[in-house]
Amino acid sequence: MLELLLKINNLKRIPRTGWFFCSMGPGETEDVAQHIFEVTAMALLLSRGLDVNREKLLKLALVHDWPEAVVGDFCYTALPFLGGKEVKNRMEDRAIQSLLEKERDLIELWREYRDNNSLEAKLVHFCDYLSILVEAIVQAERGNRSPGLKQLCENVFKDLDPYLELFPQFEPLVTEIKRRLPL
Repeated sequence: MLELLLKINNLKRIPRTGWFFCSMGPGETEDVAQHIFEVTAMALLLSRGLDVNREKLLKLALVHDWPEAVVGDFCYTALPFLGGKEVKNRMEDRAIQSLLEKERDLIELWREYRDNNSLEAKLVHFCDYLSILVEAIVQAERGNRSPGLKQLCENVFKDLDPYLELFPQFEPLVTEIKRRLPL
């Protein structure tokens, strides 16, 4: 158990690398653990009134980026060079198995998130995207107006579209986020 805890502890020192393409240096970026916390908090708050299993939802949110504890964070710009999302998924699947070898239930939860095949997984994906946009607001309000940040936000808003069809009640939140982003 201690070895597992030490590996998970790595998440506090692994930066979210996509922010580097938004003209942000290492000291300015969030780490993976901070991102996981924010996604989990969002999932908890946004799940109110939804017909979801909140315990499962929170577990999915907590483990969604755990493979990064052993393989690091690969940003969206790296996917074509990795051979596509399928290669990244296989690598992360091996990583989560290595990390959680005796925790089969958590491995299966992570796979459920990866495969996006439940309402809970879809809500965590939605929160994952929202987390990027909330961080983008913070960075923009600190003066970051980089083309990379603008491009990232445009891509994330496109990625949100299918989730807004599933969760239309969050359209006002997304509209407010768009309004707050001074890009």
